[in-house]
Amino acid sequence: MNKEFEEIYEKITSDNSNKVINPFKRLIVFLLLLIVLSFISIYLFKDRLDNILVIFFILYIVYICYFIKTQNKYIKDYKSKLVKNIVKEFNSNFNYEVKYDIGVKNYNNSKLPEKFDFFSSRDGIYGNITESAKLKMAYITTKKKIVEENGTDTVNTFSGIFGMVNVNKYIKTFIEIKTNDIKQNYNKKRIELESAEFEKNFDCFADNKIIALQIFTPETIQCFTDVYNIFKVPMEINIINNTIYYRAVIRDFFGPPKFGDPMNREYIENIYNLLNSFDKLMKTISERMLDI
Repeated sequence: MNKEFEEIYEKITSDNSNKVINPFKRLIVFLLLLIVLSFISIYLFKDRLDNILVIFFILYIVYICYFIKTQNKYIKDYKSKLVKNIVKEFNSNFNYEVKYDIGVKNYNNSKLPEKFDFFSSRDGIYGNITESAKLKMAYITTKKKIVEENGTDTVNTFSGIFGMVNVNKYIKTFIEIKTNDIKQNYNKKRIELESAEFEKNFDCFADNKIIALQIFTPETIQCFTDVYNIFKVPMEINIINNTIYYRAVIRDFFGPPKFGDPMNREYIENIYNLLNSFDKLMKTISERMLDI
């Protein structure tokens, strides 16, 4: 059973082994001291300017190396300590891996993506959401190669969350939930669902209306709109036979804050909301599929 946010927040923040400190302020202080010291040294030792410049050039190189090393350690600690433990506290069946390949084949099988030339995935979460449903989710980026007069360039085609849930029941069906787009979707079989709020922002298309209505009950639609109201970003779901695919243009919650305190309630709650909202939605859809 999933834990509530307050219980997770108290457990994470009270355990010192989870504590992660943002080194940004310390690094800025070191840099300012180095700048001040360099100006003072140049002023006091004008007759040895060449030597002073060489010394401080070396010191600045050392500082840059220290900065990169410290930032990399901060990111590593944030993900391996904080994010990993938040995921585990949320659901003991879930696992989190920083380096995680959800698979370009799975992404293509979802029939969600536009054309792309490059694919990468990281920050994966996987495990059982119920006894009959297994989840895989990761932060992915896809890019397309653009040929221009001066050469080639790449542009992002998608950055956000992509996930899939395999349900232990085969249903021959194809259902799409997409953001309203008449030009893209006018030639598909649109299904009206029982929610004015849903219809305002999304369209449902299916090859079998009866199955679509059995899965997207008022409860399922409410779960979907709840997720949308939390993040307010484009979302898509494709159900192909016994697999639920979804993606959403959600910013990277797995990266540490550059300036703020990583133990701040807001940052931890962002990760929790991501886990909780999609977990609840996928559970609801998979349960409706099992009921058919």
